[in-house]
Amino acid sequence: MTKIKKYYHQKLVRDKIPQKIEKVKEEYKATTLKKKEIGKFLRRKLIEESTELVNAKKDDLVSELADVLQVIKSIADFEKISFKKIEKERKDKEKKVGAFKKGIFLVWSSKAAGKK
Repeated sequence: MTKIKKYYHQKLVRDKIPQKIEKVKEEYKATTLKKKEIGKFLRRKLIEESTELVNAKKDDLVSELADVLQVIKSIADFEKISFKKIEKERKDKEKKVGAFKKGIFLVWSSKAAGKK
């Protein structure tokens, strides 16, 4: 019997990944997370996808931005937060403290960043 090489991923994946693996006749082991675990792993997924975005080449930006947005929408759905509410908060913050259009890079200040 041939021993299969296993690549351990230990991460949340999109819903159709098992079918894609089966389609190419590969083997895998997956499990379904308990409801209380999903939020934690979605947040980890956001870090993973954000890291991929940071390291993406220009040609891959749309795809990586879509992945980050999908995870954000999934977190919102899981936590039962409407995307409309998130967008309102984003707009409110933009009015209050601005966006990131000017490219301002804060080198230092006499007060810790983000502290009130």
